Amino acid sequence: SQSENQIMEFDSTKTIRGKVHHRIGPLDIVAKQVLMPDGLYHGMVYDKPPFELPVVYEDDHCAVVNKPAGVPIFASRNAGHRRRTIECALPFALKPPKSGTKGRLLYPHPCHRLDMPTSGLLLVAKTRPALVAISKQFEKRIVRKTYTAVVNGVPKQDEERRISAVQAEHMGVDVDLTDPSSQVWNLIDEDLDEKSAITIWRVLHSTSSLKAQENTLTTVELKLKTGRYHQLRRHMASTAKCPIVGDTKYEIEENKLKGNGLFLCSNKVRFVHPYFNTKEGKKEWLDICRSPDKHDDCLQIEKNGDKKRICVNISIDLPDKFAAYLEREDSRFNKLT
Repeated sequence: SQSENQIMEFDSTKTIRGKVHHRIGPLDIVAKQVLMPDGLYHGMVYDKPPFELPVVYEDDHCAVVNKPAGVPIFASRNAGHRRRTIECALPFALKPPKSGTKGRLLYPHPCHRLDMPTSGLLLVAKTRPALVAISKQFEKRIVRKTYTAVVNGVPKQDEERRISAVQAEHMGVDVDLTDPSSQVWNLIDEDLDEKSAITIWRVLHSTSSLKAQENTLTTVELKLKTGRYHQLRRHMASTAKCPIVGDTKYEIEENKLKGNGLFLCSNKVRFVHPYFNTKEGKKEWLDICRSPDKHDDCLQIEKNGDKKRICVNISIDLPDKFAAYLEREDSRFNKLT
C-alpha cells in the first residue's frame, strides 16, 4: 500500500538503535543522521532564545558578548527562566572552535556573572584551558571591569575620601593614568557581609530632573577592586546615598524613579588573553600579526614589568535607553521651570 511504501522509504534513510534496519516495530526509536553545517554547535535540543546576543569579540578560545538587561546568565530554580538565559543563547551566537583546538568545551561557558537587570560585557570561554585561565584571573583580580550608572541625586564627594589615579592604581584598580579627566576618584571602602568591599567612582556629568533628589541625575563611572554581592548597587545606595536609577531592591520607596529597568552597564573590560600568551599561542599570535586582516583591534600588547603580554581590551557604547532617559528628564525639567 501507499502507507507501507512511505514507511519503507522513510525507514531506508534511518537508523534504529544505531543499526540499519528495514522494519519499524512498536516502541522503536527512529532517528535520522544529519550532517551539521560548519560553524554551528551540534546537539542543540531547543530553539534559539527570543533575544539577540551581540558578539563583541570572538576567537577559538574565548569571546566577549554584550548581555542585554533583564536576561539572567544561568537559569535558577523556580524562577521561570527556562531556556531564556545567556547560557542557552551562547551556542547560537558563537561559533565552535576549529578542529584541532585543544580542550574544546561541548558548549561555550560564561566565566563570571552579571546581575539579571545589569547590561554589558560578559566574558565567555570556549575551551577548558581558557575557562581555567580566565577564572584564575578573576581570583587574582587581573580582570579589570568598568561600569557606568545613572544615580538618583548628587553623590557626596568628601575630601577625605578622594584619591588620585596613582593611588587607585596602587590599590589594584584599573585607571587610565594618561587621561586628564581621570586623575581624581572617590573611594568607598565599606565592608559588605563582613567582607572587604572597595569601589571607586567619579562623576561624568549631571542632568536636571524634576523627580530626582536635588533635582539632579548624575552619571557616574565605577570601578571595583572587590566583587561582593550587588556591591555597586549597595555602595551607591547606602554609602553614597544615591541609589542607581531603576534599582527596585536598594532604592528607598519614596525616592524611587521609574525608568526603563536598571541604569547600570558594564561597558569596559580588560583581561589577559588565555591562549595567545602560552607557548603554542604565541606562534599563532605571530601569524595573526603577519596578517592584518586577521588582527582584531581589541587585541593589544601590554607591558607587565619587563615582560609583554597580549590582552583583550574592549569598550562599548551605553544602551540607547541611557541617553533617551536623560534627554527626556532634562527636557521635562526645562519645560516646567
